Amino acid sequence: MFVPSTLRRLALAGIAVLGLCSMAVAAELPAFKTGFIFTTHHSPFQVAASRGEAFRDLGVYLKPLVERESYELIKDGKPIAILDLVVAKSGSETATLFAQKHLDMGIASITAIMAGIDKGTPMKIVCPLQTEGMALVVPKDSPLTSWESLLQRVKDSKEPVKIGFHSPTSAPKIVLEGALVKA
Repeated sequence: MFVPSTLRRLALAGIAVLGLCSMAVAAELPAFKTGFIFTTHHSPFQVAASRGEAFRDLGVYLKPLVERESYELIKDGKPIAILDLVVAKSGSETATLFAQKHLDMGIASITAIMAGIDKGTPMKIVCPLQTEGMALVVPKDSPLTSWESLLQRVKDSKEPVKIGFHSPTSAPKIVLEGALVKA
């Protein structure tokens, strides 16, 4: 369970990962079309937006201009940028929005962005926002209890072992394939 201090740190991480905290104040504030996906992985950013002024005492927060659409990024009491939010359906859609020049920055799965970069989309990965969230899940009554038991099952099976994933460019699929190849 999250405690308020953890939520604060995660929300600040969501803001900081966008790389705006060191921008200088300009006569006219720079505006950034900022993409994110409505998913638990992007909760820190969503918390930073929805509870923005609750983080005022930390020196960096988001002040709503149009709720759920546009925010002023405030640092040390001064506005330094405008974030216009764009909700994407997936990391792949985020990469497409970059390719179409509809985003200035965004939060998305690294694998989807890597696939976009491989296709020539001019974007780069600055840093991860979170590194947890993937798990190998089996039915409760499954005899599998560990990575080693899965590997043994794969080795012993006369039939292909079926493992599901939500997208061919998803991080869980790529990580699992890499781990199986190394095993």
